[in-house]
Amino acid sequence: AEDMCCMERNDMRMIRWMCNVSLKDRLRSDELRGRLNLESIGRCVQNRRLHWFGHIERMDKSFWVRRCRAVEVSGSVGRGRPKKTWKEVIRMDLRERRVSKDLARDRLAWKLIF
Repeated sequence: AEDMCCMERNDMRMIRWMCNVSLKDRLRSDELRGRLNLESIGRCVQNRRLHWFGHIERMDKSFWVRRCRAVEVSGSVGRGRPKKTWKEVIRMDLRERRVSKDLARDRLAWKLIF
C-alpha cells in the first residue's frame, strides 16, 4: 500500500506537469486523467496482476510456475499479521471486479474484463 501511494503521487505529479496545472489550481485527479485518457496506476497494476493470473490458470499443471503457487515455506512465523500473499491479493482483485476465477479458463471472456 505504501509503495502504491508513492507511485500514485508520482504519477499525479507527472500528469499535472503534462497538463501544465499546479496544486493551487485545485483540479481533481480524475478530471486530469480524463483529459489525457489515462487510468490510475493502481488500476493498471491490478489489470496486469489479473492478466498474469489468467495466464497461469490456463497453463498446464505440470509447468513449474503453476506448481510454485502451492509451495509452503518452512520456518518460524514472526509476530504480528503475516504479509499478504499473492492469493489474497488476487482474491481481493477478483472480488472488486465481481469476477469468478473460473472465468480465467476462457481466454476470450477473460480478456473482456480488462
